[in-house]
Order: sequence, then C-alpha cells, then structure tokens
Amino acid sequence: MKTLFETFRRAMMFKSDPSRKEVLEKFRADVKTNPALIDDLVTDYFERQSGNWRQAQTSLGRSFEKVQHDRKESADRNLRAFDDLKSGIRKIILMDITLPNGKMLRYATGSECAKAGGFYLEVAKHVKSTQVVDKHLTEDDLKNIQLRFVAQKTKESA
Repeated sequence: MKTLFETFRRAMMFKSDPSRKEVLEKFRADVKTNPALIDDLVTDYFERQSGNWRQAQTSLGRSFEKVQHDRKESADRNLRAFDDLKSGIRKIILMDITLPNGKMLRYATGSECAKAGGFYLEVAKHVKSTQVVDKHLTEDDLKNIQLRFVAQKTKESA
C-alpha cells in the first residue's frame, strides 16, 4: 500500500521537468484512486493546522479554553449590541423618515405631510396644518397610524 508521501514523491518525479500544475494534477489523480490516501491527507492537514493554531494561541499566552471563552464573550457582546441597535432603530425610524421634499417627518407640518400623500396624509389627519409632527405625536402614535394605514391598504388590495 502506497503512503501519502510515496504518492507525492512519485507525482514530483513523474516527468523530468513538470510544472507545479502538472504535479498537482498527478498527485490529485493518484490520491483519488486510493481512498485510504484521502483519509491520510485529511489527518495530515488537521495535524498541521491544529499544531499551528495551538502554537499561535499559546504564543499569545492564551489557553484553548481561554480562546473559546473570549470568542463566546465577543459573540454575546455583538449580539447584545445588535439587539440594542435594532431596538434603537425601532424607536426612531418613523420620526426620522424623510418626506419627498427632503424634510424629516419629525420636523414636517401637517400641510407638508398632506402634500406628500400616502402614509404622510394619514399623519396629516392627526395634526393641524401648522403643527409640527414631533411636537404633537409620539413614535407610538406614528406606529399606530402606520399599522392602520398598512391594514387599510392591505384590505383595499385584497
């Protein structure tokens, strides 16, 4: 039975002046004909990489367990930050949307909302023409208006 190294050596020597590509193709073809060599290849790759990985981690003064712990903490921190970001976006997104005239909804008047139409027209129905949206409506008010608007549009399209 050929060993992985023997298969590699034969691939390197199969021509007097082979290119790297030719040697790789020969080696790959020989390995594919012997399933035991594939297992040897996987084991060899794993041993080399795990040794390099552990060496790199210990050279940083960290144990395998410490690295795993740090990764879990980092993932948890990222998840919490993402959740905070999502909840923050939910809190401000309607007030900060921009009308077609370029003004943020929070600073728009009822008449500007009415001119914009659609969802903004529904907002205009809840404030006077000269009133500014964020002075008379809350984010929750806008969410409720949006929910009713979407439900109405859904019903109309059905």
